[in-house]
Amino acid sequence: MTAIAAIVYTLNATESDPGHPLQPLEGQPQVRHVIERLRQSDRLERIALLATGPEASHDPLAKLAGELEIGFVTASTPRLPQAWVEAAGAVGADHIVPIGVNQPLIDLEILGSLIKEHQRTRADYTITSDFVPPGTAAPVIRTEVCRTLESGSTALSTMEGVMAALQDPAHALQSASVPAPWYLRNINVRLVVETSKDYELLGMLYGKFYQDPDIVPLDDVIYFLSQNPGIAGYNLT
Repeated sequence: MTAIAAIVYTLNATESDPGHPLQPLEGQPQVRHVIERLRQSDRLERIALLATGPEASHDPLAKLAGELEIGFVTASTPRLPQAWVEAAGAVGADHIVPIGVNQPLIDLEILGSLIKEHQRTRADYTITSDFVPPGTAAPVIRTEVCRTLESGSTALSTMEGVMAALQDPAHALQSASVPAPWYLRNINVRLVVETSKDYELLGMLYGKFYQDPDIVPLDDVIYFLSQNPGIAGYNLT
């Protein structure tokens, strides 16, 4: 088993969109929060920030990557697997964990479990066996698998499309899975930033729990939401 890298990829978003990497949470770009969380993982050997799309403004992201001493890669294709392959090649990774810039509460415990199981089984890709809140987990994928996925489908421009392709029986890929930690298992909340309501909820949670330079403790967030169902359901409709 060779190097595993987190590929933090941008979305096709304008600067005003909630999921834009430079949208602030507690005074810092949300992409910075994602990267700072990943830097706490002892399972990741490398991290690269991937900017996709020909119209994206890459300069601020390149500067941020330099400050954080991580890789920075640009790709013109909106098809995620192709872009991930480019990023993996740039940082010398044979296995990747693709994580959106809109996942500022990615969970480190489940990430570590996924990587450990992926290394043990040598699977083509590894996912969770339980439902977890959107934004808290990401698959671990062999880079070569991304290279061989069909690249002609526009569905591969979204994570949902990539996951459907990975699980398509026609590709005959070997999968592995791990159970989610108890505090995430089958919890019906949204912790990904895709809509204005998502951004408002994450902003409130960061305002309550973020203490620089520490990362936001996800188990505390989940407990708080379990005690405040009105807040937990704010961005579900």
